[in-house]
Amino acid sequence: MSITIDNKIGKPYVGFTTSHRSYRLTPLYHDDAEAIYSILKNESITKNLSNVPYPYTLEHAKEWLKIKSKVTAHALSTDWKDKQKAKEQLLHDISFTAVRDSEMNFVGDVNIRRNQWEWMELEDPEQRCVLTKKNETKEAGDPTICYGIGFYPSPDHQGKGIMTSALKTAIDLSRTYMHAEIFQGICRSDNIGSRKVFEKNGFVFDRNGVMPWKGAAMERS
Repeated sequence: MSITIDNKIGKPYVGFTTSHRSYRLTPLYHDDAEAIYSILKNESITKNLSNVPYPYTLEHAKEWLKIKSKVTAHALSTDWKDKQKAKEQLLHDISFTAVRDSEMNFVGDVNIRRNQWEWMELEDPEQRCVLTKKNETKEAGDPTICYGIGFYPSPDHQGKGIMTSALKTAIDLSRTYMHAEIFQGICRSDNIGSRKVFEKNGFVFDRNGVMPWKGAAMERS
């Protein structure tokens, strides 16, 4: 799996690895605030997301892009044709989270980062804290790191299989560059759409809505 440069706009992207090949993953752009706001202002979306305020405002979207500005800047300035630099950039953080259609419109987001849900069933908060910190301090590239997954589509892109393909691509990207092998998703029991996206990507519904990944092993070059 490699990073491609769109010659028309000079920006990097990752094409979907399964269906919906006109769609792609890219870094967040500095002008995505309006598009993010137009999606997350819908309570039907935000009620299924953790750590997302409601009502969600345009200022929330702008603040989020400020937080992600360094990641965006690095992603847009990296020489992706240099395979070694690509590996170094993506080993620590998969910065290609924005889901875009063939017209480069922002239509959703899929995020993979070090997990904080793995030990949610433990009653002892100190024990949860110790295990979470241990996961956070493991060296980048360690295949025993547990990664959590979150995603959201725009309302008019739900039920079309687009997020299923987006998540498959994000997992492939993470396994290729971060050597990730342990993933978990989490969703509400009534969030049937998200559960289907997870299950179609090899996750199995488990305790407390947590869905550990049961995907196949990957051969590495």
